[in-house]
Amino acid sequence: MGLAKIVSSGDCGAWVANSGKKAGNHFLRHVFCACFAAVLFASPEGAAAAQYRLDYRATHSVYGDIGSYSNVIETDGDTTTVTTTLDIKVSILGVVAYRRAAHRVETWMGDRLVDFHATSRLNGKAIVLSGAAQGDKFVLTLPNGKATAPASVRVANPWTRNNLNGDTVLSPDDGAIRKARLTDAGEMSVMIQAQNIRVHEYDVALVGTAKHYQVWFDTMGTPVMFRVFDSDGVCTFTLNGPRPSDVLLAERAGNPQQGIP
Repeated sequence: MGLAKIVSSGDCGAWVANSGKKAGNHFLRHVFCACFAAVLFASPEGAAAAQYRLDYRATHSVYGDIGSYSNVIETDGDTTTVTTTLDIKVSILGVVAYRRAAHRVETWMGDRLVDFHATSRLNGKAIVLSGAAQGDKFVLTLPNGKATAPASVRVANPWTRNNLNGDTVLSPDDGAIRKARLTDAGEMSVMIQAQNIRVHEYDVALVGTAKHYQVWFDTMGTPVMFRVFDSDGVCTFTLNGPRPSDVLLAERAGNPQQGIP
């Protein structure tokens, strides 16, 4: 596999427009277009870049709507870039009690994380993380020193089902590296944008902590919802809808040969 770079926009300590068969088909067509565009433009020769966006609405089990999370995934030849953005705010009686904003970029070489940069602000305090592949390890620089992880380390950002492989997880919030245990919960249906969607559920438990995750992928492999459980409650991220690059699709329509190896 090629080089993959990932930029992410969102954090929280998961993924819902019209009911009915016609609306469901409309939603799935959007999902298909996003996935198809990513494959179409990511030829080995790197003729054109493919980009699509996954935007999520964040809700908390106690505080309700609290913000947004987004992943922008771009593939250019052998390089895939994922940019993540997070904007979370909890207000109590009109007073902001909790605020987190983050911007992250992951770079992958095939199935390996080779570079990671994250800047976040928690209640006004900045936290900067950076890391890079070195030999058979991944070395992460933290505010208080360095940490190492296996080359197979994954980031807790479910933009792809490949992130479920491996048994070591990097938390993009604080840089903690933990062992993880994956449970395949099987196929089921969930309500996304008032539509009944067939999905596959996976549960990820972080060994030695109470924190764990649930993530649901639809039949096209799109992460339509994910959920984070911790001591503060449950935070759910629900997909608003994938957004493939309009520019790339317009270019493709004008030049049908573009992007074909």
